[in-house]
Amino acid sequence: MESGEYFAGISPGGLTDVYEIKILICYLLYAVKEPLTENEVQLAFQERAVVNYFAYREAMEALKESGHITLSAENGREVCKLEQRGIDTAEMLYSSLSPALRDRVVEAAANLLARRRQTDEVTVDCSEAADGFLVSCRMRDIGSDLMRLTLYAPDRLQAEQLAHNLREHSAEIYQGIFAVVTRHRGLMEQSLSAFPEEENG
Repeated sequence: MESGEYFAGISPGGLTDVYEIKILICYLLYAVKEPLTENEVQLAFQERAVVNYFAYREAMEALKESGHITLSAENGREVCKLEQRGIDTAEMLYSSLSPALRDRVVEAAANLLARRRQTDEVTVDCSEAADGFLVSCRMRDIGSDLMRLTLYAPDRLQAEQLAHNLREHSAEIYQGIFAVVTRHRGLMEQSLSAFPEEENG
């Protein structure tokens, strides 16, 4: 492999040294705490363009071979587990990396986890009724559900649009409904500000 391939697609401040990338992978798994799949770790790095794909893969494979990271099944997903050697690496060597760089990958991982939680915690179903369609949304939480909502749509196209919006914006919709029933104007404005101007009309 040409050395130039390790520099392709890296944003300013990114890493090219495999040793430093290994430290950053360990730090990410150490800082996030919640289990991540290999794909989620890779996406966290790619979203912020902090390393080249080939350098990242070399670092990850080396960490698995050395026993810093192992893979284990959890809730039907194969996740990365940071072993004691990986924990030691994160705790002793994290300060050798730029704080801004560390923050970039942790923020990216947090965003990925938030999207995963939304997918896991929100279910949307569309069923045909005698005079149209019913779109039902359930937002789960620990214990009781946060929200159960059923909306009517006169045709399939509108039903599919409602279902899409409920999946993509369930948190904002819940916040908006809560603002209306509690008559909280500030919360309503905050909820609406999450949507681009063209979606408000």
